Amino acid sequence: MKRLFNDPRIFNIFSAFVAFSFWGGWAYFINRTDTGVEGIISGLTQGGMSFIITFFMATLVTYLYQKINYLKLFIAPFLTVLITGLLLASVHLLVSTPNVFYTIAPTLIVSFFFCLFIAYKLKG
Repeated sequence: MKRLFNDPRIFNIFSAFVAFSFWGGWAYFINRTDTGVEGIISGLTQGGMSFIITFFMATLVTYLYQKINYLKLFIAPFLTVLITGLLLASVHLLVSTPNVFYTIAPTLIVSFFFCLFIAYKLKG
């Protein structure tokens, strides 16, 4: 099992599916209403964006880590989460998610630590 996650592609795909399931479920829970429509739309939006962003974050943090010279262990993850957070907030505002802050705040916190983990792995 450990060797399976040493392959970056498998690690990224697994992480993306976990992100879709967990954060999509969270968005549904935090935005559910009596009709359920807002929760479903928010859940699918967050899940889909989390799936896509997980691949994007791994690539972007690697790129930034290689380009930045000063405090790259922290700056690369910070910039990555800033960029993806702005994108995520914009999409949620576009689809009229009722609780944008509560929907994305936990996601961005975990994403920062995920990016720190990737940067630390790059450090070698």
